[in-house]
Amino acid sequence: KTFRFILIGSIGLYALCVCYLYFVLSEPNVQTEVFIKEDDVKRRQHIRIPTKLKGRSFQNPIKKPPPTNVAPIVTPYKEKPPKVATPKVESNKWTRFIAENKDIKEKRYLNDLIHLSKAKTTILILTHKRIHYLKEVLKSVTQLNGIEQIGSIIISQDDNDDHMKTFLTNWMETSKKQFPQIHFKYLQHLHSSIKVSTPPGQKRGATFFISQHYKFALTQAFNEGNEYVIVLEDDIMPSPDFLFYFDAFAPMMRDVNEQIFCISSWNDLALKEFALSDERAFRTQFFPGLGWMIHSSIWEDIGPKWPTDEWDYFMRVETTHKNRDCIVPELSRTYNIGKSGATMNQQNYKTLIESIRHNTNPSVRFHKQIPLLSLSTYDHSMKDDLSNSLILPSNERVSKDTILAKSASKIIIPYHSNGLLYILRNLHISHPAEPRTHHDHVIRLPFTKSKTIYLVQSAKSPLLPKQHAYLPSPQLTIVKASAPDQSCDDVCAAQHLHCDASQFDFVNDCAILQKYFPCERGCKSEIGNEIPVYVTHPHDRSYQKCLFTWLSQPTCGAHHSHTTRLCPCKR
Repeated sequence: KTFRFILIGSIGLYALCVCYLYFVLSEPNVQTEVFIKEDDVKRRQHIRIPTKLKGRSFQNPIKKPPPTNVAPIVTPYKEKPPKVATPKVESNKWTRFIAENKDIKEKRYLNDLIHLSKAKTTILILTHKRIHYLKEVLKSVTQLNGIEQIGSIIISQDDNDDHMKTFLTNWMETSKKQFPQIHFKYLQHLHSSIKVSTPPGQKRGATFFISQHYKFALTQAFNEGNEYVIVLEDDIMPSPDFLFYFDAFAPMMRDVNEQIFCISSWNDLALKEFALSDERAFRTQFFPGLGWMIHSSIWEDIGPKWPTDEWDYFMRVETTHKNRDCIVPELSRTYNIGKSGATMNQQNYKTLIESIRHNTNPSVRFHKQIPLLSLSTYDHSMKDDLSNSLILPSNERVSKDTILAKSASKIIIPYHSNGLLYILRNLHISHPAEPRTHHDHVIRLPFTKSKTIYLVQSAKSPLLPKQHAYLPSPQLTIVKASAPDQSCDDVCAAQHLHCDASQFDFVNDCAILQKYFPCERGCKSEIGNEIPVYVTHPHDRSYQKCLFTWLSQPTCGAHHSHTTRLCPCKR
């Protein structure tokens, strides 16, 4: 019985195999897909891999198989983008803040200013005598969503232009009746009341009066007990969600640990060619201006040190912002209509301002961005992005074609000294060669929807992986010139050393200059091959200032009769 059972089973199994082979052999041949790397495509195009298996395609059993005379499908290998660690927002206090805030949970932020309406806030508009621009700005501001919840607008006129004074007086009377829920105040900053003295031989230029006007107006605004002041100029037009943008990030300014210097509505790099999001914001240590909000605690810090001239340079030096960040939207929340002014002309407007994009969508809200912009989370995310990025070799020419040809989704372009100017020119980016929008010396550019570029100052950024950082020489010795008009070649030689131009990155810095010079009037970025220097000539406009440079390449042989150099020397 056992033998019969085995025999019958064997015959049955044999019959099944015969049927299976008959079924399989009745189908045409199938070519398998060949997946190879892009670099191997040309070398291996001749490959044909017919399978001995006859029958339906195991890759797609529903579709009919291709005919046997068709060439094999050669699919270029696509590298998967590197995995980026997700920021650990679960332990972020701002995640809990959003989850626990009643106004946010009930989505009142969609229609109400849930933070600024509960704190004393004002909009400060500075003007001089450009009535045609101011009319447009005032019309736009008074029509902003949420303006009645701010309830305060201060207009400060610089000096006493009669036409502007008449216009503002009449406008105030009309507006108080038209907008009874808004408190309007008119200030006038008379040049005759300025008591600040200027260095001998120097004239009071336009930037001097602008700086003095800013100090006067901000002092008046905070003296009224405002916690937040939103600053506009008479040619800065706000986007429809302007106030809601500031409202979202207002709580972060109260937190000292978050190191927030300002909230700005202007992105210097919101260029038309970039893939910008209207819902994303970022941190930068380069003060943008052009529509910004400041907290009373920041004014208490910087107000007493306010400069007599060039206030915007003052806001951008490390000794002022102390590595605190401004929060900036990827898509600007203001746009500039001032084609002419004290520091603007038609050519500069066309080159630098006209191409900046701004938001037009009134319904965008930023509360979901708050946890991502917390300092620790933001830095952690930035480090992860950089560690998972392709670094462009120093011997490879920077260009749009080079970037687009790379398969990597994140690319680092390192630079030092004035290399930023070279990179921006080669990428055809119309932009001042300053590290605008940088955070810890990293500039993030959303180049395309699938490709992001990071421009990194390799000698200064703490976020760059250490193996790629440009480090100072162990033999570097910083030496101060003993008198003006000395070259670094002479300064180093007097110490039996030689000047090393490659080490200027570690000397060209405001904080370093202040260790060697008094810098009584602070620091300023300037152009010149003899920089970094301290200005000693009393008739020079920058007298008693320390100058560093973002644009020039310092050289060892340069010197100037108005300045004393700081030099990188080596044995």
